[in-house]
Amino acid sequence: MPAVWLASRKQNFRRYTVWRELKWPSATVAHDDSIKALYAFTNSSVWPPGFRFMLQHFQTWCCASQWPRPTPTDKSMHSFKSASRLCHAGACSRDIPFTHLQTTNNYISNMTSELQNEPDIASALQGSLRDCQYTHAYMVEAGLTGDVFLVNLVLRAYSKFGTMSDACAVFDGMPRPSIISWNTMIGGYINVYSVDEARLFFDRMFQRNVVTWNTLITAYARHVKSKEALHLFQRMYLESGLPNDVTFINVLSVCSQLVDLKTGRLIHVLICGCGLASSLTVGTTLINMYAKSNDLKSAHFAFHKLSQYDVASWTSLISAYARLEKGEVAFDLYRRMQQEGIQPNKLTIQSTLSAIANKLLLREGKAIHSCVCFGDSRLDVDIGSALINMYGKCGSIKYAWLVFKDVKLNATSVWNAMIAACVDQTCYWQALSLYYQGLQKGLKLDEVTFANVLSASALVVNLNIGLLIHTHIVEEGHEPDVVVSNTLITFYSRCNALEDAIAVFKKMRSYSVVTWTCMIAAYGQGGLNRQAVELFQQMQLQHVKPNDVTIATALGACADSIALEEGRMLHVWISFERNVLNSAVRSAIVNMYGKCGALADAFSVFKSLGVLENIVLWNAMISGFAYGGHGGEALLCFFRLQGECIQLDEFTFVGLLSACSHAGMVDEGICCFCYVASSLYIRLLLEHCVCIIDLFGRAGQLAEAQSFVYKVPFLPDVCLWSALEAVSRTHGDSVCGKWASEQILEFG
Repeated sequence: MPAVWLASRKQNFRRYTVWRELKWPSATVAHDDSIKALYAFTNSSVWPPGFRFMLQHFQTWCCASQWPRPTPTDKSMHSFKSASRLCHAGACSRDIPFTHLQTTNNYISNMTSELQNEPDIASALQGSLRDCQYTHAYMVEAGLTGDVFLVNLVLRAYSKFGTMSDACAVFDGMPRPSIISWNTMIGGYINVYSVDEARLFFDRMFQRNVVTWNTLITAYARHVKSKEALHLFQRMYLESGLPNDVTFINVLSVCSQLVDLKTGRLIHVLICGCGLASSLTVGTTLINMYAKSNDLKSAHFAFHKLSQYDVASWTSLISAYARLEKGEVAFDLYRRMQQEGIQPNKLTIQSTLSAIANKLLLREGKAIHSCVCFGDSRLDVDIGSALINMYGKCGSIKYAWLVFKDVKLNATSVWNAMIAACVDQTCYWQALSLYYQGLQKGLKLDEVTFANVLSASALVVNLNIGLLIHTHIVEEGHEPDVVVSNTLITFYSRCNALEDAIAVFKKMRSYSVVTWTCMIAAYGQGGLNRQAVELFQQMQLQHVKPNDVTIATALGACADSIALEEGRMLHVWISFERNVLNSAVRSAIVNMYGKCGALADAFSVFKSLGVLENIVLWNAMISGFAYGGHGGEALLCFFRLQGECIQLDEFTFVGLLSACSHAGMVDEGICCFCYVASSLYIRLLLEHCVCIIDLFGRAGQLAEAQSFVYKVPFLPDVCLWSALEAVSRTHGDSVCGKWASEQILEFG
């Protein structure tokens, strides 16, 4: 066996230099010249003895063999050229083991398998599908299908183009596919959305690595097969040892989808055991999972375990507080992040503005607005939409208009935010005007636009405008959309067009829980209490689980003296099905008994609930006393509420003014209205003004009711004119009644 030759760096450099200067004879050169060039090449003194021996053996074989002499295009010459490239890459600087004489061509072919990247083939496989097919055909002709690395490149190329039939043919032709080959096939089937085929390949594997498991778990997570993903993760943990950070990120995303806090906490324990709790990506995903489950304490724990903080981790924590409408804490975190020297991104600002809007923190919102505008001449569309939404919810429609004009882009999201802000601030006609302006500008309207303008049409109770919008919805092809259909049902029910609402409901292809809720509310507003309860039962027969809003809506539909028995049945069902009731359901039960005239039952439920710090529950009790004409009890309840130091809201005074109206307490009602009008914390609603007109009318003060209409700080709508018409009819004032009727007709 030849002695081992180890070249120094200088000798290697010389050898490489000479090799670069040598030129391989082209295919047009005569064969004898090629052999001469080969002799000169093999006798070069710069090569180590072992390699010279190999080349001389190759030359002797070419001369003595009875086979046709190889040309530069044959497989042997291709192998030789591949070996030369290998030498040029420095792969031959290692020991060359010659345990016995072997066919030099085979030895060189073995050496070429060490070549981990053929530049020409790899680059060709990165081209089009046709280039890939041509390159594959060339590899078959050249006999390169035994090179697992190159075949894996072909598999990857076919998988990228989605031609899995070609990939399968290549894979089936491999004598011993590597684990990379299996993973490539699994990934290819996942890319063409054939997760079941990918699972078949997965089950056929005898050996799997972490990439194999992660690929399939990710596919299950993305295709909303959450239970399969968790089951596969459990199998991986038992069979293959510890997962990595990618695995944990995927299974935590699955827990977020399922809102499975228990499983998420178990995975958190495994993460801590693997030492990945300080990882930014894993920790941020943990925060998001806990935020979806409304577990802020655990989200904070995961946040503080991070080794360092970036904008993504801060944004995740701020979004967690924004979800639970904790605007003060979210804004405090926003300031702390900036103090740490981390600049917020677009998502951070949007999440903080959303949290601020829910808590009506106008001053903090203006502070963020000033920071955003500093140094920027034009607002970003997404941030501009968030600012408009914040100003709209905080009652500052003027600033919302300024932001809308500052954005200067006809983006649908900005127009949707401005229309929604107008609806929030009872500027319904301005919202409808914006809708028509958008049509004139050729704006591409979406389902959110239609939902907002339909809400505005419903609130002004204008059936004709709503019918025009419905026609436009059909023309644009948005009628099958569930959100738009739900809004149409609500619109028609508020306009007393119950038959049209039923027609929309029956035309829908699928029903969500919101759809059932809207239709139950429509029956309740139409006075069809029994049908509302029957629809509630039918919903459960369709295996649709009612949520708290659905239950509260069904109870509201029973809030009539003729539907007291149905209301009691619902109360019994709730007692059996729900162990814990939220504030909306509790107040709906009290409100139902109060409006049915069963004040004793309402007060009994009110006391039994024992959650007296909830303003919604107090509002329901005050409204119950008001509806029963017990103004004195309503006032006592209000004074007790003030003694509990609970923050009052707008609806507290709607119930109180209604109680004063029913009891004929004019002075007390006027005092309450003046308090609301001068308050900085309670927003004046149109319902308050309607209660004052009803108060004057019931007291026989028709002139005061008429003059009050001109003093209302809103544009008078149908509700206001209807209240004036009702009191005019009660007192036989035909002139005032006719005038109010004419105003109502102008609204369509």
